[in-house]
Amino acid sequence: MWRGGKLKHKGCGWKFFPLVTLTFGLLGSGVSLRAQSNSDDGQSNSTQSWSSTTEQRDSTGSTNPTRTTISHKENKNGSSDKQTTERMGDGGRYQPYSETEKETVRVNSTTTKVIERTFARDPNGNRQLIQVTQSESHSSPGGEEHVVRTTSNPDANGRLQTIRREVADSKQLGPGVQETKTTVSSPDTSGSLIPIQRTVERQTQSGENAVKFRKETSAADLNGGWQTNEIREGTIKQNGTEQVKEENILRPNADGQFAVAERTVSREAASSPGNQSRSVESYSTNTPGMADEGRLSLNQRVTTQQSKGPDGREVTRRQVQQRNAGNPGNGLGTTEQRVEVVRPGANGTLQTSTVQTRDANGNMGVVWVDMGKSDKSTLQVNAVPDDAKAKGSKDKGTEAKGSAASPK
Repeated sequence: MWRGGKLKHKGCGWKFFPLVTLTFGLLGSGVSLRAQSNSDDGQSNSTQSWSSTTEQRDSTGSTNPTRTTISHKENKNGSSDKQTTERMGDGGRYQPYSETEKETVRVNSTTTKVIERTFARDPNGNRQLIQVTQSESHSSPGGEEHVVRTTSNPDANGRLQTIRREVADSKQLGPGVQETKTTVSSPDTSGSLIPIQRTVERQTQSGENAVKFRKETSAADLNGGWQTNEIREGTIKQNGTEQVKEENILRPNADGQFAVAERTVSREAASSPGNQSRSVESYSTNTPGMADEGRLSLNQRVTTQQSKGPDGREVTRRQVQQRNAGNPGNGLGTTEQRVEVVRPGANGTLQTSTVQTRDANGNMGVVWVDMGKSDKSTLQVNAVPDDAKAKGSKDKGTEAKGSAASPK
């Protein structure tokens, strides 16, 4: 799958060179900023191990405090990740709530296996396995890749039962053209796996610094055929240090014809190493509080800015603007602000994150505070951002993933 950045010509075809991905995600209810590097074979450029701990506290006292610990270890054959979430129990002490363990094994230069186990706690506080996800990917020198991913849950007797199976095949159709077909199966009433969903995604090089993409999603019908229910298409363009992704989402309208129902425009830019900006504008024909007239309206804008000072301190600011369902005609208004500060220390970094939301009177107030520490070194981020990481076809990353829901 194409992972953003430029597609450079090599020989008679196109070689896909991924760049560093700048990921803006959620850790608990705070903002988490991570730099993830991908190489052509899915291996990390350097071997390292680290751990971090973050405490999440609701300043209003309406939500139980939690503590999240993440660890990452690498070895010559792969890596292991663990994420543990604890919640405040009786007596003011943290108690285990959920855990996720992930192991990545590089069998050889073309095969990677990943197994992820998710645990929860039963009423007696004992650790209980609730889900297992396994994947195995095989690649070939010609650019083809075959990935099988299964998800299993234990039954009443503790035996694992497959609830989802995903098979993805990627190949290059020609110079600058790559296609991925994915089929998802789930058990029928007899327990046999049957196909229920299929996606076909194609990415085509357009000029030196642009890629066109199109993804069709279909559902199985009662006659054994496939009915397309969604189409995503758009372009990704790289202009110097700025990357722009435009995506249209088409769905059947009342007449059964495909029409644009949503549109997203994302922009990422880097003025210098450590100084990044990102904006995502979301349009839809369905605006809360307004009649659906079939026209696209801007309903949300999310902006994120990261700056790095000479002392190594990094500040990430995120602002969410949305329409008010009670007064949709007034345009966008700020509904949330998040600020994360990462300070380098002698043995790693110290992190502080605050979240502000608007109350019933229209005033912004702090509702969540995260504080944490990590023994990782200060983040190093490539000056060129990378958007549009392909979804669902690969599982080669070594970042710990929190699949369990946050406790309330």
